[in-house]
Amino acid sequence: MHVQFDPSLISMAILGVSTMAFVLSVFTAWFGMFHRGRLCMIRPSAIVLMHDRENRPRLFVRSLLYSTGNRGRVIRSLYLTLRRGETVQTFSIFDGGLHHTLKDGAGLIVFPSGAYLSHIFKTNESTSFEFWSGAYKIEILAEVVDLDAPVHLFETNLIITKSQASALQENGTSLFFEWGPGFYTYHSYINRASTDLLTDPAGRSRFYN
Repeated sequence: MHVQFDPSLISMAILGVSTMAFVLSVFTAWFGMFHRGRLCMIRPSAIVLMHDRENRPRLFVRSLLYSTGNRGRVIRSLYLTLRRGETVQTFSIFDGGLHHTLKDGAGLIVFPSGAYLSHIFKTNESTSFEFWSGAYKIEILAEVVDLDAPVHLFETNLIITKSQASALQENGTSLFFEWGPGFYTYHSYINRASTDLLTDPAGRSRFYN
């Protein structure tokens, strides 16, 4: 039995397939060349609370920033908020970089390959702030070019004990919170061995190879 197909139906099918292929190619080109995607941050592997030589509060964060779009995202500034009860302190000045080349933050371009950086967040020079004992909530946000609202990158809750808060009043003391993947929580400890937050008690580099 010989089956005949309506030529008009075949033409419509070919047109439909061609249209779908065209739409798919346009979407692929848009997604690959023009779509900026979202700005994201993985959970920091380390958060360090400390004071500098002038006794000003600082927070050190080690993490990876990445974009879900090929064009990447341009960060105008990063900032961190630290909340304890009704008290909120904003650390609006940041230094960022790789290895021992931390520099004043003046913008950052982030691509899908990621930007593996260390960040030191600072308060205004005239700000007086102490790390008292209690429960804290840390939030990291970014001001991104072409976006009106800040991008929420990360938040977590931390506990500072009375003994840790007392130790932080000593010169050269840092409070480390290091993420334990197997325990799904941050492990905290005091480091008094060195005034350099980049070294461990044995003097070895804590964050860099």
